[in-house]
Amino acid sequence: MTQPQAPTPPPRCKWPFVVLGILVLFIILVLSTNGGGGTVTTLPVATSTGAVAAGASTDSGNGSQVATFGQRFTWPDGLAVTASKPQPFNPSSSAADNTRGRAVLITTTVTNGTTQPYMLNPFIIGPRATQAGQEAPQIFDSAKNVSVFPATTLLPGKSYTFKTAFSVGQAVGELQLEYSEDTFGSPAIFTGQG
Repeated sequence: MTQPQAPTPPPRCKWPFVVLGILVLFIILVLSTNGGGGTVTTLPVATSTGAVAAGASTDSGNGSQVATFGQRFTWPDGLAVTASKPQPFNPSSSAADNTRGRAVLITTTVTNGTTQPYMLNPFIIGPRATQAGQEAPQIFDSAKNVSVFPATTLLPGKSYTFKTAFSVGQAVGELQLEYSEDTFGSPAIFTGQG
């Protein structure tokens, strides 16, 4: 006669452990990429008298630093960005999103001062702009190769320069540009008249 077998216990659910593991990894990722602001370096800027003007920086209160056009912002890992002073821009007839009174052109240089390759993605790095308290739409002008650049890998020690145009109000006002190193990090903010 065969002995009756004890019923097999139901399998243990592993989902709570998987969800907990993903949550812990997400928290670690957020804490490691949101480590604080960067530093602002004043680059030499020639004035009309030939002297070198010095700029100042202040903390914006959200962990980011505020720089003026022409200065260099460096994140803690060594990635740096510089935004030029706004220049007048005349979009071509095929340009898109020139919806306000005039246009300005910004030249941005990103320098990889880290020890790792950096994926330079235009949708993450920016810049995003406001002028005189209103959104300043980015102008896409492929005829003049403005605001159009592909995602590219920036090797350590290398720089990449690109041009971005924005549609701004007819009157000159404060122009603010915001750059992001990654999705979760503190932004680099540049301000000045534009």
